[in-house]
Amino acid sequence: MNVQNKRTSDSTQERPPFSLVSSVTVVGDSNVGKTSLILSYINSSPLNQQPGASQRATIGVENSCLKQVELPTSSEIINLHLFDAGGHEQFRNVVLSYLKQGRIFFIVFDLCNEDTFNSAVTYWMRVIKENCKYALDECLIYLIGTKCEVEQYREVSQERAQIFADQFSIRYFEVSAFSRHNVDCLFKTLYADIDEVKAIKIIYRMH
Repeated sequence: MNVQNKRTSDSTQERPPFSLVSSVTVVGDSNVGKTSLILSYINSSPLNQQPGASQRATIGVENSCLKQVELPTSSEIINLHLFDAGGHEQFRNVVLSYLKQGRIFFIVFDLCNEDTFNSAVTYWMRVIKENCKYALDECLIYLIGTKCEVEQYREVSQERAQIFADQFSIRYFEVSAFSRHNVDCLFKTLYADIDEVKAIKIIYRMH
């Protein structure tokens, strides 16, 4: 996957001695659309309009994307890292190591596959709680149902998913990587939440 990183082109502008970084760990079962969601956002186009968009399963955890964004209230510039975590069981030990340091999580499931929802609300929510070094109320967690464009195959109702999200005081979004429905709304909400709670790491640059 291509890494996109927009940087200031003015060479005369002095770079500050640090970077503001927010990292999002994207988890969920295999084939629920985690990589597709990331590509849809980073490339700013529906997945069905992206030539060569890969449908392969993610191996382990891929530091797939880096995007520079401006927070809506503070106007601070942050580097957003999106860690794409493979959902296959053979990679889960690798994924757990990323959960320990994470503070922002996307828990992704397929609206057309009830088993992936059950896994999201039992397994993935539990392993975040057990492995993350932060308390859940110190984290930003988003439950995300994908493939909402194929409503006729839906197996998980919006009401059911929202009830679970409300129990844990986390946000719930239904998105489509193929039509980009709600994708921008999801990330705009993320940036506003980061701005509010300052879920940012300060990385000092070495000179």
